[in-house]
Amino acid sequence: MIFFRIDILFKYLFNDKPRVIVYHSVIKDNNPKKNKSIHQQLENFIAQINYIINNYNIVSLDSIHRHYERIKPCKKNSVAITVDDGFSSFYKNIYPLVKSYNFPIAIAISCDRIDDQQIPWDVMLSMIMTNKEKNIQDDFDTLVYRFLNMNSKMRKKFINKLKKIVNEFDGDPFTIDPDLKAITYEQIEELKNDKNISFISHGLSHDPLNALEAKVAKEELIGSKKKIEKLTNRRCLIPFLYYLGVFNQHIFSLNS
Repeated sequence: MIFFRIDILFKYLFNDKPRVIVYHSVIKDNNPKKNKSIHQQLENFIAQINYIINNYNIVSLDSIHRHYERIKPCKKNSVAITVDDGFSSFYKNIYPLVKSYNFPIAIAISCDRIDDQQIPWDVMLSMIMTNKEKNIQDDFDTLVYRFLNMNSKMRKKFINKLKKIVNEFDGDPFTIDPDLKAITYEQIEELKNDKNISFISHGLSHDPLNALEAKVAKEELIGSKKKIEKLTNRRCLIPFLYYLGVFNQHIFSLNS
C-alpha cells in the first residue's frame, strides 16, 4: 500500500463502521527480490500508522468483534490492526512501534511455524513467481484459489514442480528472504506481557480448512487455539482467523 494513496483509500472505505487493516510483514530493506505483496516497507508503515493515529481511533480486534456482535459499539472511525502469519518481523519491526506509539494490535499465528524454519505454502508460491521479476499477481491469485481445494500432499507436489520449471529459484529460501522466518517462542514470551498485543489462532499448519478432513480441520481449529492460550496464558478472545477467509458451513459448525 503506497502512503500517498492511503487518505483516498480510507475516505472511500471508512465511514461510521469499524474496519480491520491487515498486514503480513514490515521490513527495513528494499530488496527487489522480496515479495511486495507480503512485505511492507518500514518507512511506509510508520507513515501509515501516523496517519491512522491522527485521523482514526485505533481499537483492539476484540472491540471490533464486540461491535459486530452488538455487545458494545465502537466509536466512529474505529480501526483495528492485525498482522497475519506470525513472521519474526513482527517482533523486530512492528513491536517497537507498538511500544512507542502505544496502540493495540493483533498477531495471528500459525502454531506449527513457531520457532520452525518453514514457509507457508502460499508465501513459497509467491516467492517462486516473484523471482521471475514480472507482474504475476493475476497468475498468483489464480493458482492460490486452485490450490485451496487440494490436500497438502498434492499442493506440495505442484509447488515442487513449479520450483523445477522456474529454475531461477534455488537454494535456501531464507537466504533470499530472511524476513520470512517465523516468530520464536522467546519472542512470544516477551510479547505476551504487553496488553496491547492480542494473539489469534491462525491454525496449526496454515492449510485451508475446506480441503481437510473433518478430524484434521477440528484439530486445526481447537488445537491451535489451545496452544495459543497455553503459550500466552491468556484466553484467545478471537478463537480463529480463517486463512483467506475461506470456510464452509461444516467448518463453521466445528468452530461454534
